Amino acid sequence: MCFFKEISIERFVVLLYFTLSITISSGADTIFANQSLSGDHTIISKGGQFELGFFKAGDSSNYYIGIWYYKKLYSNPSIIVWVANRETSISDRFRSELKIIDGSLVLLNDSMSQIWLTNVTFTTTILNSATTLIHDDGNLVLRDSGSNSVEPFWQSFENPTHTWLPGAKLGYTNITKKRQFLTSQRTNEDPIASYILLTFEDGYQHSKPKWVYDFHDDEDCWCLSAYRIFLYSY
Repeated sequence: MCFFKEISIERFVVLLYFTLSITISSGADTIFANQSLSGDHTIISKGGQFELGFFKAGDSSNYYIGIWYYKKLYSNPSIIVWVANRETSISDRFRSELKIIDGSLVLLNDSMSQIWLTNVTFTTTILNSATTLIHDDGNLVLRDSGSNSVEPFWQSFENPTHTWLPGAKLGYTNITKKRQFLTSQRTNEDPIASYILLTFEDGYQHSKPKWVYDFHDDEDCWCLSAYRIFLYSY
């Protein structure tokens, strides 16, 4: 009799885990502090515009966490607009996890080693209430679900990679003394950052966008001198 009870409990646990997995991968737009993303599970923005999950780069065995246009809207589901772990790929997406640890969004590989994180400063009060949400504009945000404020303490729009989406920021942050810029991919099938960047002159609200060969040398290769563009200074 006890044997059958044990089997029933095991089946219940498996069923519960399977149900949670389906919930995360069937249209949810949020990762909560007690959840993780792995394998083929994804989150999809509320209006079905963008999707976040693991993707494979070309014909390689390298996987990355990225954001792309939701495949039901476009015939080509591999239009990647943002990549988290550009410099360090993973090989096993089923044993890797994207989860919230101590208030930060962290990517762990199959050996549970940390290979990417948002690295933000926050108070200890939000450790258990931090959530990750993907919006219909493609912005991935990390915010405190226990607060009435909608302002995130980290967002992909302030940390762009190779694509400039409407609403994303390129410019200079006065608080962190950090500027946002775009970096080209090595190839269409390799998301590793290359040497061509799109950046702006520092310290100006009206500044010229320019292409740079090497960020460290800051050598201009082309500049849009015909017009000036408004940038956010914050």
